[in-house]
Amino acid sequence: MLKIVLYIIGIIIEIAIVVFSMSRLYKQYKDSKTIDEKVVFFLFLFIFASPLIIYYLDRYDVFSKLKWIENIDSDRWFNFLATYVSSILGALIGAVVLIIMTKHQMDRQDEKDKEIVRINNMPLLTYKLNRNTGKINLENLIVTNCKKGKNVDFELTIKNVGMNTIKKSFIVFASEDFSSPYCNWLENNGCIDKNERVTIYRYLELSKGKHTINFTIYYCDLINNWYSQNVKLNFEITNYFDKDGNIYLPKMIIEDEKLLEEEPKELINLL
Repeated sequence: MLKIVLYIIGIIIEIAIVVFSMSRLYKQYKDSKTIDEKVVFFLFLFIFASPLIIYYLDRYDVFSKLKWIENIDSDRWFNFLATYVSSILGALIGAVVLIIMTKHQMDRQDEKDKEIVRINNMPLLTYKLNRNTGKINLENLIVTNCKKGKNVDFELTIKNVGMNTIKKSFIVFASEDFSSPYCNWLENNGCIDKNERVTIYRYLELSKGKHTINFTIYYCDLINNWYSQNVKLNFEITNYFDKDGNIYLPKMIIEDEKLLEEEPKELINLL
């Protein structure tokens, strides 16, 4: 009776292990995204499954029960089968590893070539801040939430000193003093040739104290790579003026440009 119970428990444990293993294998297969991962998955499945299959075929003497090895030396046939399977496994492992390594090297070289092309077409922007020389109109006005503030005006010059032309670009002004960001294309729909510059004029009203205005330039090179660069303007509005009777220009902090993974479509829709 005890042997029967232990036998049943053993069968239940084996079934549980098989079910668990199959569920894990299915999950691993679903997580495989590329063809390389799927090939490696089936290869490892074959590697681990082959010894188990051979073991259970021998344990339950399947070939004898099916009468496949009558009048032959079963031990010699089994040794041949084990050697044959191991040879196939060795050849498969070597071939798959060679293919994967070759493909990996080709992908790395392809990425390297694309990066070289990108760098050779990469624009580079410089910024210069001056006093707004009288170009004050409604198009250049930024409405703020500040009350009883002082008028601030500035002229921002952006120059492309990079390797190639900017195909299109736009600017986004944002601050806690704005109710919403201000977005607009730069001149000529944002097309800036190499060594060409564009100028932006803005004026606004800020109350006494410290204020920060962020503006971000989004620009696209000739091979459709999108970049962004953020610049901070730190204002400190006081009762002191410069020699011309104007409020001092803000301090400008320029951050490094960033390569974007895709076109900023959501921002473009606001333009």
